[in-house]
Amino acid sequence: WHDYGGMRREFSCAVNPLRKWSRRWEYPYVFSALRHAYSGGGRPVPEFRVLDAGCGVTFFPFYIIDSLPGASVDGVDSEPQESFFERMGAGSLLKAGSGFTFRQADMRSLPYQDGEFDAIICVSVLEHLEYGDTFKAVREMARVLRPGGHLIMTFDILLDDNGAKSPDGLSAQNATRLLESI
Repeated sequence: WHDYGGMRREFSCAVNPLRKWSRRWEYPYVFSALRHAYSGGGRPVPEFRVLDAGCGVTFFPFYIIDSLPGASVDGVDSEPQESFFERMGAGSLLKAGSGFTFRQADMRSLPYQDGEFDAIICVSVLEHLEYGDTFKAVREMARVLRPGGHLIMTFDILLDDNGAKSPDGLSAQNATRLLESI
């Protein structure tokens, strides 16, 4: 059992989402930015739709739902996650009414209407895409984000600046190009 925002939920610790050094600062940063978006204007909104792009299997969507009343989270990932949640004994978290919906989808072609989300989070996913696909994914996220919505992204940056794709991060040069394209 784990306590997320005062609510106890069953969630096996078979996978530690904080195992990567960067997650220890990424999740607090993203949640802080998300909380700011949620309370824009000083008061919470009655309904707040969040897309977790490249969600994988983590506690984070459930923490968001428990911490921000009225929030719902749609998670997309290229890998099928339902069976993994089931194997971890956390399949009940995916049931109707949980506030979390998972869809297996390609980030370069999201299965949502234009402007459907108030906020989009993308935590350490973009550096795993091929360089050209990174731009396609960001354009898709921008498409499904409502006007005035918040796009909150983190990604590792390589300091060698050689422009090559790496499983460990984007080059500083490519990261700059990506941010300038938004």
